[in-house]
Amino acid sequence: MLWETETWERVHTTPLGASVNALSFAPDGSRLIAATSSMEVRVIHLDPAGRPTGTIDLWPGHRSSVSAVCWSHDGRHLATAGYDGHVLLWDPATGRPSHVLEGDGSAMWTTGEHRPPFLTVYQDQLHAWLVLPAHPKPWTV
Repeated sequence: MLWETETWERVHTTPLGASVNALSFAPDGSRLIAATSSMEVRVIHLDPAGRPTGTIDLWPGHRSSVSAVCWSHDGRHLATAGYDGHVLLWDPATGRPSHVLEGDGSAMWTTGEHRPPFLTVYQDQLHAWLVLPAHPKPWTV
């Protein structure tokens, strides 16, 4: 749903066909990414005013519900975490995963990108990856 923030009136609803666990706007405002209860990431395209255009892409890749989503600061990468225990790094230009980061098999809850090249994921403990262009390197704190 989209609300007008001055009046808090609902001005638009975009049905996604699945429960939404997390949302993240692209840094340039062109897309809204929805982490959903389905095994897909839903990509809602937005017009220059920030309203949905009606185009929604489905990016498959997780084996279970997608729990979290995070854009890189420059908008060139997207990370999603899932209840499947994986973090997927996506190429937003193609809608395909560029890397799968293996967790310990338990659900991943939140993601955060802390200035390149670090990606952190939280569950029972902090997992962090040193994300370099070709080879993400994991460690656990």
